[in-house]
Amino acid sequence: MSPNENKHALATSESLRKSGVLVHTIGVTMEMSLMHLVEIATSDNYVWPGVDHELLWMLKELEKQPGDINHSSQTVGLSKL
Repeated sequence: MSPNENKHALATSESLRKSGVLVHTIGVTMEMSLMHLVEIATSDNYVWPGVDHELLWMLKELEKQPGDINHSSQTVGLSKL
């Protein structure tokens, strides 16, 4: 991830968090450190360092849940996030 992509990802995630969006990060490649995933996510509770089919299913179900939280999907930066 380039420095510009990094700045964009952090700024976008901050804006989303301030508007009430829960930002999850999922580690799909080894190109991003765990600390960077934590920086982008709402909190370390929303960091998924590895991904499998069960985890993806759980996240899709979470998106469907009603509530006061704005559930949305948005890709920040590149698909490597």
